[in-house]
Amino acid sequence: MLPLRSSCQGVITNIFMVGSLKLHPFDLIQYMSGYALLQMGLVLAANGTLSNVYIHLRDNAPPSTYAAMIVNGSTAFFLNIVSFLANKKTSPLAMNIGGITKQVLAIILGIVIFATPMTVYTSAGVGITIVGIVWYTSANFREKQAQRAKQQVADDMDKHTAAQQQQQQLPLYHKPDATATNHTKQHASQN
Repeated sequence: MLPLRSSCQGVITNIFMVGSLKLHPFDLIQYMSGYALLQMGLVLAANGTLSNVYIHLRDNAPPSTYAAMIVNGSTAFFLNIVSFLANKKTSPLAMNIGGITKQVLAIILGIVIFATPMTVYTSAGVGITIVGIVWYTSANFREKQAQRAKQQVADDMDKHTAAQQQQQQLPLYHKPDATATNHTKQHASQN
């Protein structure tokens, strides 16, 4: 369910930032943060986490906890700005591929650093995901190469057409005007 929500969020964000609205990332965060706070607050209140966090912060949280919360919130804010700017420059699909790549790297690092046991299902899932990422990346690369080649051919054709038009505008041979030649001869004979 989470990948579906993440995909929908990427597509909707792209629509707001690139579509007819063309919102700046700060405006998008301003409009979205209130709804996100409401959704998060309802979920945390429903499962009891909100009251537990309040009790913990009230009773035994040192001042460093509040500083850590401020740093965490600021980091999340700037991460959202960077994410929105990246989403504006790429497609939602590319953003999702990046997110999946990040998850695969987290799994691999968890296995390497924390000696997490590797199951057959984990191996199969990571393997299939890596194959899919490589497949998407190579297809995207081939598509961009084809577009560049097509653009290069169009540019070359434009340059060739412009050169032909310039050649047609230049006279091949300029015959001197007979009256001008006679006038020059008369002027020379008078002197």
